[in-house]
Amino acid sequence: MPIYHGLTLGLGLVGLSFDIVGALLVAVEAVKLSNLRALRDRLFVPVHRSLQPIPIVWHEDEPYVPRRQDRFGRWVLSPWWTWLLFHALLAALPIVLVDLFLQQIGLHIGRDAYRAYSHFFEHHALWVEVLLVLGTIYAGLLVIVLVGEPMHQLLIRLCALPITLLSFIDRKTPDGTVGIVGAAFLIAGFSFQAAGAIASNTHPCACAPRPGQSATATGRSVP
Repeated sequence: MPIYHGLTLGLGLVGLSFDIVGALLVAVEAVKLSNLRALRDRLFVPVHRSLQPIPIVWHEDEPYVPRRQDRFGRWVLSPWWTWLLFHALLAALPIVLVDLFLQQIGLHIGRDAYRAYSHFFEHHALWVEVLLVLGTIYAGLLVIVLVGEPMHQLLIRLCALPITLLSFIDRKTPDGTVGIVGAAFLIAGFSFQAAGAIASNTHPCACAPRPGQSATATGRSVP
C-alpha cells in the first residue's frame, strides 16, 4: 500500500520536524541568544534580502531598474538568462515531486509523456516536428513564469520563517515562554511519531496470502 506507507512516513517526518524545533527552543539557554542573533542577522536576513525581486523605480515617467548591490541579485536575478535558469530549477522541483508521488501510486505520467513525445518525432513530417519544438519552448517558458515565479515567492517566505522564529526567541526567552513552547513542540513531535509507529504496526502485513494463494507460497509455514 504505497499511499499508506507514505502516510506513516509523513507522520514520522512531521514528528521529527516538531522535535527539531522543540529541541532548539529548549536548548536556547545553551546556544546563547547572542549566537542566535548572529545567525539571524548574518545568514538568514542577507539571504532573505538577496531573494527579493529587483524593484522597479519610476524616474521622470520612465521605469528604471536600479543596480543590485548583493552578488546574488547581480549574478542571478539581473541577467535575463540566469533569471530563466533559476526559475526553471524552481519550477522543476514541484513537477519532479508530483511525478515521484504519482509513481508511488502506480501512475507513470512523466515517463509515458516522454515516450509519447519521442514517438511523435518518428512518425511525422519535419515541419510538424519544428512546430512541436516551438510549442514545447513556449510551454516551457509559460511553466517557468507560472510555476517558477510562485516558487520564488514561496522560497522568500520560507526564508522569512527562521527570521520570525529567531526574533520570537529573542523576545520571549527572558520570560520563559520559549521553554514552554519548546516542550509543547517536543510532546507534539513524539505524538506524531508514535501515531506513525502505531499505524505501521497495526496495518495488515504485506506478506499475508492473497485470496486463492496458499500460505506456503508467501514463505510462511502452515501449522
